[in-house]
Amino acid sequence: MTTDLVRVALPAGGLGVHLAELKRRWWTLHYVPDAENPVVIAGAYWHEDFVDVVQIFGPVESIAYRAPMRPGWDAFRPRSLVWSFKGEPNWSIRNVLLLHDPEEPLAPRIEASPLPECQILPQLLRHHGTFVVESPRQPPRVMTVPPPAQPLPELGEPRA
Repeated sequence: MTTDLVRVALPAGGLGVHLAELKRRWWTLHYVPDAENPVVIAGAYWHEDFVDVVQIFGPVESIAYRAPMRPGWDAFRPRSLVWSFKGEPNWSIRNVLLLHDPEEPLAPRIEASPLPECQILPQLLRHHGTFVVESPRQPPRVMTVPPPAQPLPELGEPRA
């Protein structure tokens, strides 16, 4: 993965269709620094004790993962993963949507260390200072990243 600040292309088909599917399935989307010219698009879907995440860094670079969630843990700075995929954005989205729900017997459960790419989004947040959150339950809103001495805000909110 690269950390070059390349804008994510949002064509009418392809990736746009897959992002629309995430919204239809109640995923919260995050655009850094904004929805009009995103450098990264991140999506999250909260289960009771896990979160499914997709992070799109460019037209051919993305990661998807399922991470356990415990009190004080951040979905976009995971401490461990139970499943991950790295590749082209459409495939990342397709693969994460095919995962069994965490409560199902075939769902992934074995924890492993997070991918190095999981550190890209926090770096980009520090660089840009703002991001837009598009939640299925609330209107889009702009969030500001605090100065480096303070912790980054929790990205998104758990499902109700």
